[in-house]
Amino acid sequence: MATELNSLSAITSSGIDPTADYVEPIWDASASAGKRMLMRYFREVYLCIAASDESTAITTGTAKVTFRMPYAMALTAVRANVNTAPTGSTIIINIKESGTTIFSTKLSIDASAKTSTTASSQAVLSDTALADDAEMTIDFDQVGASVAGKGVKVWLIGYRA
Repeated sequence: MATELNSLSAITSSGIDPTADYVEPIWDASASAGKRMLMRYFREVYLCIAASDESTAITTGTAKVTFRMPYAMALTAVRANVNTAPTGSTIIINIKESGTTIFSTKLSIDASAKTSTTASSQAVLSDTALADDAEMTIDFDQVGASVAGKGVKVWLIGYRA
């Protein structure tokens, strides 16, 4: 939930870090002295989903994990990591909201890598507004050819909407 504060000193004294948290100025036209600026902040949230177990090689397929969004979220980034790196080819992960992909370029982990943050092809989001209670699924479109990969975690990063 957003908190409204009426000055920058109120923001910093409240423990909000305006450099680390999303701070949005809003105008209050109902103030008796005309408009006054309020600050509304949203703390960044991280949602981690275990998309496989830690010791079994992953396989391609749809809806490997199905979950519901615990709240509406303005998505700013998505990342993935594994505990066993794929070899022979890249892992390609698709995330769907109510059956529709949230990507224009899917999430990937390069061969011999353990994280998507270093992928040669970075994910591009096409849907950044995830609805409260939306059904989300995680698909593995491609896995490593020699070693598939194990222990997949997917991270949704953003702000409560």
